[in-house]
Amino acid sequence: MHIQYERELADPQYTTAWLYFLVASYCAHETVHQWFGNLVTTEFFNRMFLNEAMAQYWETNGIMYAFPEQARMGKFERFRKGLDGFEVDSSPLTSKPVVPDRPKYSTGIIYDKGATLLHMLSNTVSPEVLQLGLQSYLKRYQYSNTVDADLWREITDGATLLHMLSNTVSPEVLQLGLQSYLKRYQYSNTVDADLWREITDASASKGLTDWNDRPLNVSELMDPWIYQATYPVLKVVYDGAFVTYSQEPFILNATSVLGPAPYNYQWIIPVFSQTASGNNFHYFVGSDGGSSFWKRPLNGWQVENAGFAGFFRVWYDESTWNPILNQLNTDPLVFDELTRAQKCEAGFFRVWYDESTWNPILNQLNTDPLVFDELTRAQFVADAVALREYAFSKFHIQNAPKSLNKRGSLDWKRVLDIAFLLRNEKELAPWYAFIGTLDLLIDTFENTADWGLLQAFVQKIVQERYSAIGWNITGEWSQDMLSSYITEWACAVDLKGCRELAASSMTTFAINCERSMSGTGLCNALPPDVRRSQYCWGTYENADPNGVVGKMYDWFAENSKYFERDTDKLLEGMACTRDTAKFNALIADTLTGKLPSKMLGYLGNHDSTGQLLWSYFERNPAEIIYGVPSTLDYMNAAMKKWKKQADVDQAIAFLNGNGAELLSDDDKKAMRSAIQSVNDRIEWIADNVPSISTWLKNHVGDFYE
Repeated sequence: MHIQYERELADPQYTTAWLYFLVASYCAHETVHQWFGNLVTTEFFNRMFLNEAMAQYWETNGIMYAFPEQARMGKFERFRKGLDGFEVDSSPLTSKPVVPDRPKYSTGIIYDKGATLLHMLSNTVSPEVLQLGLQSYLKRYQYSNTVDADLWREITDGATLLHMLSNTVSPEVLQLGLQSYLKRYQYSNTVDADLWREITDASASKGLTDWNDRPLNVSELMDPWIYQATYPVLKVVYDGAFVTYSQEPFILNATSVLGPAPYNYQWIIPVFSQTASGNNFHYFVGSDGGSSFWKRPLNGWQVENAGFAGFFRVWYDESTWNPILNQLNTDPLVFDELTRAQKCEAGFFRVWYDESTWNPILNQLNTDPLVFDELTRAQFVADAVALREYAFSKFHIQNAPKSLNKRGSLDWKRVLDIAFLLRNEKELAPWYAFIGTLDLLIDTFENTADWGLLQAFVQKIVQERYSAIGWNITGEWSQDMLSSYITEWACAVDLKGCRELAASSMTTFAINCERSMSGTGLCNALPPDVRRSQYCWGTYENADPNGVVGKMYDWFAENSKYFERDTDKLLEGMACTRDTAKFNALIADTLTGKLPSKMLGYLGNHDSTGQLLWSYFERNPAEIIYGVPSTLDYMNAAMKKWKKQADVDQAIAFLNGNGAELLSDDDKKAMRSAIQSVNDRIEWIADNVPSISTWLKNHVGDFYE
């Protein structure tokens, strides 16, 4: 229950920017369900997106209404929802249609992908059309069940009134539209066809046309998106004469991996394009786009899915990418005004530029990256990472064929060229798109021969932001979230001053909080957003000799059962010790249940030698076998830092030796599973680290400018 309390109530002494946002999101989300889910609900569980995607989409509007000063966070949140949808929809094990044909019905697909598709639709037909359709939908189906076509029809009915309404009745018109929608469908059940039908009617009244210049039928546009798994990659290639386009599913060999799809894994893609002279909108239909617009000469940079306006990925070849990169390096703000005018902030496809189409973009990025809106810049990062290596994902498939975890459509040069531009990046979204990759690089290179190169690279890209916002908060949620990430990275790569500040603040904390009987909220002067870094790196620097971090953890564990407050931060902080005796004592306390099992994960992350947990197991196998945590959790933690064949060999030797006699078959299975994860890591390192190291060596001079 404490998780729900934590996300519904905020204690100002402990609440981070992220938690403030979560509380606002949960409250807004559940409020939206009074209309979408309570007043009008879906006909059956397979169309839960009519409830959940609506709540997930409109919650952001509610947050921005309540907290207009957090406008930057609202824009970022549309992007974050898109990334979460991409994560789930990129894996063969988790990708499924928004309207699934079999259980499990309630997944991240219906929430984040569903909400992102609604946002994409809003950008396509305009927010006003969407609002009017929702008004009509709710009025017609109130107190009943619906299908998606009901909603789409209603959004079309009011379209002819949109121009007048938008100029005369103010944004409150959107609220009135929702009222009409709810009245129509209140106390009834719907399916997706109901929704699409309402929006189709609204679109017709506004005179919106489709890719064939016919009245827009929203079902034709949206059905491929909700009845097919995965999502499209838009490929941009220069053949020496023309720039041409094609689409393919993100999950390669989708038919054999996922099974047949009703639209053969093709989508009707609404694409916002941006050039130096302006922006425009076209549909991409079929394998080649379906119109002459999708075959053009190579003349400067052109960015597809500007503002991250659609749910797809973009792949540029080198020719089409380099002009874009040049623009980003020259004047990135060129894109800011254009994409701001489009009001497009999230979508569900990726764009793949070949080298010819990418080079003009790269030139622009190097010249002035602020030409591009921050979400366009974030899209460049997210697309490059996703198209390079899906294995970054938290949904990485254990023991699966390598092809399922790696897309390999781009090389590391593209990814790192874009990442190096973060050195001038001030907004959260581009950094957020690189979090998983940057953490992976730090974990991979730590304690290796090229660690100094990676350190210099990360120090260079975080230096400006660390100087501006490190260890500090402003009250602006997106910047405070960024501060927590930047501060942690700066300390992880030992940026000058970071660990020293952690140590000095820890010394002050230990003095002020040692006798506290009310937690750390009043006695710790640092803001909650950066306390995790303080507790960890202060402990690492041995600035807490009297163990105040542990004492405060014990206080929270006893006195704050329903609210986490600083509890988890303090728990991880203890794991950052370099004192072997203290580290072993923490292992023992976790095995006996005095500390929660998740402490193993923290110990594995902060085992500076990579061998402490394994050595403890070799000395005390019975404690692990009969301890509170599972053997699998222990082995995964013990092998978390392993990167070499010699590491694997010692585990195999144990399995083949006398010590293995104590292990049950399940224990041996757990060990083999953890060993397989290490083998996967070693294979990944062999496949990727040489090209990463080559890029770092080629750019080392840039790190010290």
